[in-house]
This record gives sequence, structure tokens and C-alpha cells, in this order.
Amino acid sequence: MRVLIIGGYGTFGLRLAKLLKSEAELEIILAGRTFTKAQAACQSLADSAANYAPLTLDRNAPLAAQIAQLEHPPNIIVDCSGPFQLYAQEQPDKQSYHVARYAISIGAHYFDIADGADFVAGISALDKPAKAAGVSVISGLSTYPCLTMATSLELSKDMDSVTHIKAGIVPSAKVAMGRSVLEAVMSYAGQPIGSGRFGLIDGFNQTIAVPAEPPMPRLPFSVIEAPDRYIAPQIYGPDVDVQLCAGSQPASLHYMLRGLARLSKWGVLPRLGLFSGLLYTVQSQIKLGDARSGMFVRVDGTKDGAATARKWGVIANADTGPNIPVLPVLIIIKRLLAAKPLPLGAAHSAAIVSLADYESAFKALNIKSGTFNMSTSEQTVFQTHLGGSFEALPKSIKSLHSLTRSQSYKGEANITRGKNPLSWIVAALLGFPKTGIAVPARIDIEITDKDEKWTRHFAGKVMSSRLSNAKGRYAHYIAERFGAITVYIALTPERQNQTEGKSKKDSKRLRYTVKHWSFLGLPLPKFLCPGGDVYEYEQDGRFHFHVDMKAPIFGRLVKYEGWLIASDS
Repeated sequence: MRVLIIGGYGTFGLRLAKLLKSEAELEIILAGRTFTKAQAACQSLADSAANYAPLTLDRNAPLAAQIAQLEHPPNIIVDCSGPFQLYAQEQPDKQSYHVARYAISIGAHYFDIADGADFVAGISALDKPAKAAGVSVISGLSTYPCLTMATSLELSKDMDSVTHIKAGIVPSAKVAMGRSVLEAVMSYAGQPIGSGRFGLIDGFNQTIAVPAEPPMPRLPFSVIEAPDRYIAPQIYGPDVDVQLCAGSQPASLHYMLRGLARLSKWGVLPRLGLFSGLLYTVQSQIKLGDARSGMFVRVDGTKDGAATARKWGVIANADTGPNIPVLPVLIIIKRLLAAKPLPLGAAHSAAIVSLADYESAFKALNIKSGTFNMSTSEQTVFQTHLGGSFEALPKSIKSLHSLTRSQSYKGEANITRGKNPLSWIVAALLGFPKTGIAVPARIDIEITDKDEKWTRHFAGKVMSSRLSNAKGRYAHYIAERFGAITVYIALTPERQNQTEGKSKKDSKRLRYTVKHWSFLGLPLPKFLCPGGDVYEYEQDGRFHFHVDMKAPIFGRLVKYEGWLIASDS
């Protein structure tokens, strides 16, 4: 099977080519305007099972003569070049789809990673000729709209209605945004894009999080133009509100782009596409921020007459995040290799690839994703925070953190106080217990509609705190409040090895990591934030805890470790 990738040595085309390198049945042609770059890309993949060949090709010129250089015509044409937003604006309607039309004329399937709203919406004009040729023409096999629609369909599958869809994506601070992507974004900056919103101006701040993973920093997002605003009303009805956004790192860069968009809206600056080259250079040099990329999709609607909401997130390391836009094409090509049929005709990408398909590909790339149920009244604090990963925890940990009524636990603890005199003051103020071995321990967990109150008893010493799901800038953390002091905690299930005789087995423990803290709601310096080695685990079917609390300057405050079982009294 021969696959022609237009833009084959670019950011996304080369990623797709690399992901297909183990497919020995494929002959992959990497095409672009510069032959030496195409040739170098092929040489970098020389040790692959798939075969690679370079081709000089300008997608804006007549294709037949250029592709005639090949010994055999391609069976699949994939357009990874872009920017697709500009094709529909700068070219006559027929010419904007000339690559897809050429594919149909030679009986080849056509796929693209377009996220231009008009471009993707207009692909259905080729439906009849594509069906007559017996080929599949699919546009929009990219993050927007393919992943967003796959996710919204999954999140809403048992909802009675969908009222809002909100999504946002942010690239890694360590990976420069592609030139064509930036040109596309700049083409609608400051321009109206429906629902009274303006590109790169209207927006919000958001934290991207995945169950059981440290969340990304809270970042600004601004609305962008994407095909979903046309596609979602076709699926959910005309009244659904669709808000699609993108962010950038560092936040200061995003605020600069937002300011330029406002100046363009007011007519002070011309359309910002003129500045895309300069902005590309600037953002290529700024590498401040999280090394991960991420995305979230939130769906609000109704179920059984009540309001409900679900939120899904994905977080990827810098070296894997840029793979996500080309995963749908990868999945579809593998389907064809497995002789699985595709729908014939021309259409957008919604419902072509499922969220399950994506998450299978994520697992192979070690990309983390998961869902939160935002209807927190149905879940405990810990269930809400951990999402789907809660069910994978050991039984004793799940039992303690899934209480729907108040419960007491009793057991024993070994306690060690810090040696720094300054730590004694803190320990006394917070009621930390004194050093002791096999000290009787009891924890009373009081469940309310809003939080959980934990009262810890160690040999007559009492220490209380309240745990809840944080809101606002600290959303996606658990907030634990000790009087006027609040710490914001990320929970992470992790593997540990337990030795039993000569054998080893893997089990899971739940780690607590303090990320921020505040006094009366006012943020405190992060470099002074208390932390330590804190986790829960199961041993011999019993709940165990390990808490070694430390703070800068003060050192160890207190360490207590032991076990608990449910108490009947």
C-alpha cells in the first residue's frame, strides 16, 4: 500500500511517518517543496520496516505532473501541510479542494489534518464523486474536531441533552508551535467567530488535569475558530453552546497575543497574519513553562431531568504531545491495513475515530488521560479528584476514601517529632503528637455535603483538618485546611514492590504531594511550602499510612506511620 504524505518532512507529517515505521506493507512517500529536506527525512527513517521515498511536490500547483514522477500512484493521500484556514480564503472553491479532487480522480483515499472550520465544513461537497469512485474522503482528522467530538460523544452518551461543550488545548512550552499552525491562528485573531466571540480575545483561565497525575499550571485560554462549532449543532441541536479555545506558554506570551488581537479588532493593527513570521520567531525562542502539553473537554447537559457535567483531560510529555494531531490518520491507515472498511464518500471526521481508539494509542505512547465526573454530589472528595483511577486502588484505601457516612478508624502509630526547636513551635500550634512507639491511634472521619472533617487522636493529642475539592485557581487539587492555613494536594497512585519470601508483587500506593499553600485564602511563597514523604498503602489487607511532614527552614515537623481498621464504636 502506497501512502503519499504532503508536508511529509514537516512537524506533523514526519510524526505520522515515524508512527508508521513498523508497517512493512507500506511504501511511504514524503513530499514537500524541498527535495533535500524530503530526502533527509527518508534517510532518518532508513532502519524502519516501512519503505520511504522522497518527492518534490507543491500542493498549490497542478498535481498530476508532479505525482507522475512516482512509479505507481498512491493508494492514500494525506495532506499534513496547511494552513487549511487560508486555502478556502485565498483560493477559489474548487481549487481549495484540488488535492482531494485529485485523490478521487485516481481512486485514492484522501485524509487531512485540517482544523479550518470552513474547509472541513465544505468537504461534503465531494461526497457524490467520492462515493462514485469508491473512496473515503475525510477532512478534520486533527485535535479539533476529531478528538473533541470523539470525547464529547463519549462523555454525553447517556445524557438526555447537551447544553455546553467547552474545550481547550495548550502546547508544551518546550516545543515551538508550527509555522502553519501559527499562521492559521493569526488569520482569525481579533475577528468574529460566532456566538458574539472574537478570536484570541474572549476566554478564561483553566487548569488541565488528568486523574492521578500532577495537573498543569493554571493558564489563560482564548477562543479560536474550529470546525466543532459547525459540527456540534448537527449532533446535539442548534442550541448547544460550543466554546473552543487554545492557550500558550508562558502566560505572558498568551496575554501579549490577546493584546495584539484586541488592537486588530479595534483597527489599530491590520490582520495579524502579517506578523506570523515575527511571532513564530519570538515563540520559538521562549521556552518558559510546563514541558507538557495538554487538553481538556467539558460537556454539560442533563440526565434524568437533573443537570450533569463531565470533564476529560489529556497530558503528554513534550516529545509525545505533537503526535496527538496525527493519531486519527494513524488509526485509519491501520484499519485499512487490517482490511477493515471505511465509510465511502466525503465527510468531516466526527464519529470516525472513537475515544477508545484514541486512548489505546495514548497508552502505547505513555500519554495520560482520564475523566472527572463534575457532579460531585454523587462522589466523595477522593473519588472526584482521582476520577477513573480511584477504582484501581487497593481495597482498604478505596474503602476509607469512599465513605458516604461518618466513620471512625482505630489502630497504632509510631511517631517521631522533629529535632529543630523551630519545628517544636509549629508542632505545638498544630497539635502534632509527641514521639512514641505503638501509640494508640484513632481517626474520626465526619462526612458533610461539602467536605470531610478528619480528627486524628494520638495518645490524647488531637489534630483536625477539613478536606474538600479545591476551586478557582487551585481546582484539581484537594484542599486540606488546618485553621487559617490551607494546603493544596495532588494525589498520585503509584506502583511499589512488596517482597513476599522470594517473590515480588506490584501493588499500588496513594501518594500525597503538597503543591501550594495559603493563609486565609492568600497565597504564600511556594519555596516555603511544607511537604514531605506522605503516602497510603495496603499490607496484609490492612490500611497503612506513612506521613513524614517537613518544611523548609524547620526541617521535619513530625513523622507518624502505622495502620488503621474500621471501628464499630
